[in-house]
Amino acid sequence: MNDRRHFSRLHLSTYPAEVEFNQVIKSAKVLDISLKGVLLQIEDKFDDLSGLCTIRITLTPSNLNMVFTAKLVYQKEDKLGFEFEEEDLDSLIHLRRLLELNSEHPEQITEELFFLVHHDN
Repeated sequence: MNDRRHFSRLHLSTYPAEVEFNQVIKSAKVLDISLKGVLLQIEDKFDDLSGLCTIRITLTPSNLNMVFTAKLVYQKEDKLGFEFEEEDLDSLIHLRRLLELNSEHPEQITEELFFLVHHDN
């Protein structure tokens, strides 16, 4: 079953991010995000996109950070799509709240989180 059918994506353009691949850090902009992954716009290209990376997303204006370990699953021009592999509890809580506050159906986010927890083990 395709995960993209299970997770609502929130379209954003206000949150800055940083992506770190192999100790090289680049600035990015969040285009959309879900409980399962994120689509970023990165102007400055990486030489090596292999392996896992670290993504830091800053929630402005609060300056809270969400940190994820992720793998690249999509690339087209300056847009890179990542699937989250690991996150700390605080990052997951902030992400869930961000999605709930910006969703037309916040109860759906709770269902998606339940699905994520019970199907990713």
